[in-house]
Amino acid sequence: MSYRAHTSDVISSTEASYRTQTSTSVVHWYDEWPTTLQTIFASVADICITVFMCWYFMNNAREPGLKQTKSLLRTLTVYTINRGLLTTTLQILQAVTFTAYKEVVFYWLLFHFPGSKVYVNSLLALFNARRRLRRVSEPDSSLSLAQNVDSPV
Repeated sequence: MSYRAHTSDVISSTEASYRTQTSTSVVHWYDEWPTTLQTIFASVADICITVFMCWYFMNNAREPGLKQTKSLLRTLTVYTINRGLLTTTLQILQAVTFTAYKEVVFYWLLFHFPGSKVYVNSLLALFNARRRLRRVSEPDSSLSLAQNVDSPV
């Protein structure tokens, strides 16, 4: 018997004895729950981040200040809610489809693959919106010129 055949026999017999000693439910629990818990914890984290950021923006928008700043904070709140809803929905759909269809088909991959791209694209969309957000937050230039003309020098 060659070394390769002997090694193959040892590996297959070890695998067979492991399978008979380990219950099937434990193996499925070990395979299923870490993935499901990861997606559930990711959606809980997305919800917490979204709620905290909205609370922070709205808390600062209530303080007396410039109208432009309040408008900017409201716009950022809308962006934050949209990002949070999209990422949380993808995470929850991934967890549900993984739990429901894990034995049949990989439907959960339809929500898993776009997940990271949604995070990156939401960050890039915020970076792209900076120019427009700056214009919204800047005071009106005609108003500042009129104030300078009327003020004593």
